[in-house]
Amino acid sequence: MPDPSSAAAKPGFPKEEWVPGRASLDTLNSEVPVNSILEDPSRLHARLQRDLFNVRRDHTVLEARFEAEVQSSSSRIQSLDSALARALSDLDRVHGSAGWRVLVQARRLTAFIPPTLRKLIRRSARLLWWIVTLKLRRRLSELRQARFRPPESPCVPAPLAGQIADYDPHILSEAVLRLERFAAFDPAAYGAMHRDSTSTGLSPSAHAFCYGAQEGRALFTHEAIARALGLYSTAREGEAAQPGFRSPLTAGSRGHTLGLYRHSAGEEAVTIFAENLAVKLRTAGADIRLLDETSDLNARPGVTLVIAPHEFFYGEGGRIWRRQDVVTGSFMLNTEPLQSPGFARAVPFLMAARGVIDVTPQLTEMLADAGVPALSLSSGLSYDASPLTQEDRDHPLFRVLPKAVKKQPDPAAMWTDRDVAVMFSGDHTPYRERVLAGYAPRLAEYACFLHCRRLPGSPSGSPFGARRQKTDLSRLYTHVTGHSKILLDIHADEFGSAEWHGLAERAAWTGSVLVTEGRLPHGLLRAGEHYFKETPRYTPDLIDWLLKSADGQETARRVCMNNQALLTARPDPFFAVDPLMGMLWGNRV
Repeated sequence: MPDPSSAAAKPGFPKEEWVPGRASLDTLNSEVPVNSILEDPSRLHARLQRDLFNVRRDHTVLEARFEAEVQSSSSRIQSLDSALARALSDLDRVHGSAGWRVLVQARRLTAFIPPTLRKLIRRSARLLWWIVTLKLRRRLSELRQARFRPPESPCVPAPLAGQIADYDPHILSEAVLRLERFAAFDPAAYGAMHRDSTSTGLSPSAHAFCYGAQEGRALFTHEAIARALGLYSTAREGEAAQPGFRSPLTAGSRGHTLGLYRHSAGEEAVTIFAENLAVKLRTAGADIRLLDETSDLNARPGVTLVIAPHEFFYGEGGRIWRRQDVVTGSFMLNTEPLQSPGFARAVPFLMAARGVIDVTPQLTEMLADAGVPALSLSSGLSYDASPLTQEDRDHPLFRVLPKAVKKQPDPAAMWTDRDVAVMFSGDHTPYRERVLAGYAPRLAEYACFLHCRRLPGSPSGSPFGARRQKTDLSRLYTHVTGHSKILLDIHADEFGSAEWHGLAERAAWTGSVLVTEGRLPHGLLRAGEHYFKETPRYTPDLIDWLLKSADGQETARRVCMNNQALLTARPDPFFAVDPLMGMLWGNRV
């Protein structure tokens, strides 16, 4: 246990001793002296007193905040009442003015004028106004352009019309029914968010499937996403369902070529994922072809798997692949979390596909319960473990590394002898910015590699979050992880995703220790045994304990040994090739 005197006291908080895994004591290793704490009544009483102090302090803060909000609301209501009284007074003055009375009489007289003459008078007045204001030429040009502009569909933009909405009615009804059964979709909430969808005569689920997803509309509310993730995240770590698929179809012949389709302009993580997946399937004896949107549409292999459908079908050249026979005869591999816009855009193709493979076990279960044949696949395929290239060594991030970190890492090196204390890498998000800003004073004590990159925004309407083709840093990140004691994971938002599963696997392969929020349980790894799980508030305390105390270093060494034992038990514990091949070749068209 860390020495309480070594920890910096927080202003307004009583100094206390930090216990690792405070949020979930049941996940601690048996060697952590929890029983000694419970057996000492005085220490337990002191701990309860501190907790009571924290509760009372939080209650005082919330009460003061509530009173401030009430006062602010009262003043706002008073100002609105004053504005309403002034508006009513102005309206009374207008109604009592001579101009208003003359205007009312004039409108009554116009009721006796024939409609054709009234229209002619209005047009003449408008023409006279344009002449006086020198706008006649511009307005006539706009009228001519509007007259010859082709009409557009009132429900969906013209480039998207005639796509999914023209599928066979039986296929459409089955796919829409799957969407209705999907745990995160609430038809009433979708109709409330998009009230114009009611004018189409379609049900909310049918409108979302046929038009809403393609238009880039939000399909799921934050409340529905949180409720669904909470419902499907109740499994304990290490006890979730192992990789497998749920489908009523049986296995069949594997003598068909598998075509892995991904968009040529997609994110580099998707490309690495596809290449690593192809290598593993070829090692298992499968005939694999890596293809993209420029391939011959009518010369598809016997089995097709579309990776990242939110990129493939919406990117340049992907429209022609939205045909019914392509979508319903192909498998889809989704890489987007439930709360992302990319997942919402991919929903029509996921619900109508032959089967879906997802990197999030919880999302896989949701799809399976909705009636979609689904399989969970490791997300660790998205990082590159190959040696650094000369292009990587020329990158500015590599050039600023210490000389010792530039060497080839040794996964078997002693954990305490590593040169980088804490390593973090990820794309910039507001949530990560807030968390890293809070960690900064504590992490300043250590040699850290923290890279939170800001990517250029994508063009309007582009399915890609940002162009990353020239910023492939996955090999460099893996290299630095091999020199790091702690691999820090900070979720991109408040919901979390399965991205940390891949980081846990990277840490295991490189001999590092993962510290994560870990909101979505892992099906194979346990907190306290293969990685460390803590809330953002206490993560700096956990890092101090691991790096400074003898107990923390010994616990980190034991975690590394557990990961090494897991890796040596079988060649690739994180990737199950038989369920994947069974799904693809057993469910082929």
